[in-house]
Amino acid sequence: QDTTYVPTQEQYLMKRDTVAQTLVERVTKVASTNIVNGNSNKSLIDFTLPKGTVSWSYYIGVGKEGHLAFSNAKSGFLNSAAAIAYHIPGYGTMAALALYGINAFNMIRGEDNVKFWFIDDEINASLFKFGKKFKSFRQGDVLNDAAQVKKPLSGRVYLGLLNDNLLEPINVTLSVTAIVVSEQNS
Repeated sequence: QDTTYVPTQEQYLMKRDTVAQTLVERVTKVASTNIVNGNSNKSLIDFTLPKGTVSWSYYIGVGKEGHLAFSNAKSGFLNSAAAIAYHIPGYGTMAALALYGINAFNMIRGEDNVKFWFIDDEINASLFKFGKKFKSFRQGDVLNDAAQVKKPLSGRVYLGLLNDNLLEPINVTLSVTAIVVSEQNS
């Protein structure tokens, strides 16, 4: 009797890491539409989604009120049981929003707004910058906004901001966090 066998190599998942990675966290000044000052009333911010991104979230808030809403939600979340119970490095308000769509940000009242567009390619970002017609995958006209995003999950993303105020510049608080999963196989 002959016995034959075919050797096969099996792969096993050795390790899976989930990390909340902050991609943007800053305050950006956007000039007014006043032509006299020579500044553009548009601002373009870009960030790259890391390999293994499964979802991401953003927060946009205008003025002191928008910054305060961001700070309050962040500190309130860190003191909650949800933050203490979770073991993902970097887990916080933005990560909870990216993972589960849990929005801990209060809507604000204020005088200033910002128009925004998320753009997923350089060509359309350039069109935005030069005031031409462009395509975006998410847009708004808000005092503050926060949301979970499921697409796109790779590449460079551009955020176009526009201040339609004739006289006053605005300060815009921005935060973007990605949930990144990396796997190690054997």
